[in-house]
Amino acid sequence: MDFSPLLYKLFEIEGEFDIDECFMSDTEQKRISKTEKNVINALVGNPEFSDAEIADKVSLSRARVSQIKKRLTEERIIKSAIFPDLKNIGGNIISIISGVLNPKCTSEGMKNLIDTMKSEATSIFSVLSNTEFLSIHVLEDYDNYKDTYNKIEMAGKENGCITKELKTILLPVEKVKSERIDFHSILELKM
Repeated sequence: MDFSPLLYKLFEIEGEFDIDECFMSDTEQKRISKTEKNVINALVGNPEFSDAEIADKVSLSRARVSQIKKRLTEERIIKSAIFPDLKNIGGNIISIISGVLNPKCTSEGMKNLIDTMKSEATSIFSVLSNTEFLSIHVLEDYDNYKDTYNKIEMAGKENGCITKELKTILLPVEKVKSERIDFHSILELKM
């Protein structure tokens, strides 16, 4: 998740910033070894641990853990994120916008939709496949939400890329209180 465009907007910072590439257009399944699964499980269960501490936990060398972590990050299998306290920086609403995509949409139309979603400073995460998309935004108020929704809807419908009405979930930031998001228990079920 990339909060930099949001922070630039909220603090009215002028200057250039690179939008983190958060679109996952390659949805191909990746193969990972049992050792890599153990490292992922240890990283998720202990995000505050250093590579040396993870190495002790999974009985590998620190260099091997660092190597595995680097490869998994480069291949976008894992990603670390630091979440700011959204209320303290003026975020009041989290919106989750999803839609069904037309598989016959032209590549130019799809590019226009992706560019629109990337250009939204409020976007912190977006994922896109051949058939659907999901975008998460942190917004100041309902008017900001409507502007964002309308831009995405217009970009998708004018090129025939969105086939149905967009679905939205709005959450007040107060309801999304978590010191740490814990995926560890989910991973234990999968392994």
